[in-house]
Amino acid sequence: VTNDPFKSFTIDKGSSDGILVNCPVVTSEGLVGITVEVSEHVSTVRTILSPDLSVAAVASSSGADQGIIEGNVLASEKGQTKLIHVPKKNKLKRGDLLITTGTSGLFPKDYPIGTILDIGLDSNGLSVCADIQPCVDVTRLTSVIVITDFSGKFHEDDEEEEKDDKNAENEDKADED
Repeated sequence: VTNDPFKSFTIDKGSSDGILVNCPVVTSEGLVGITVEVSEHVSTVRTILSPDLSVAAVASSSGADQGIIEGNVLASEKGQTKLIHVPKKNKLKRGDLLITTGTSGLFPKDYPIGTILDIGLDSNGLSVCADIQPCVDVTRLTSVIVITDFSGKFHEDDEEEEKDDKNAENEDKADED
């Protein structure tokens, strides 16, 4: 997409190829982003440099230190993103690889995101943040893989089934009264 500071782009695949909104986009090196607009033959991909995409991340070394990958304008200008909302007590260090947690249902678990360049305190001083160098250079992509299904994927049908189950439970309770 022209002049996008967060390097979103279009691909020549769309709904006729099985692509839906919110499909993860990757390369063999790691996470690129997610599909945000899908037409019959074209899709727009929002990259991990964007502040409009939040990805739950965990350090692959500890498996315990978690935060949220979220872009901003200053980091994006350098081809980087940020790790935010990290508790002050953590074992993160420069060079640590961050991977997807898989807890949101939007991204597969254990997919490489990027490495920590620098660690510091958030502007509010309440939590830790880090500068992240993505595993994938989104300015040099020639091809990507769109993941249309994976273990742990969130399906809107699942949410509807949960609502139906809760409604059925509530009806059962009402019948008992």
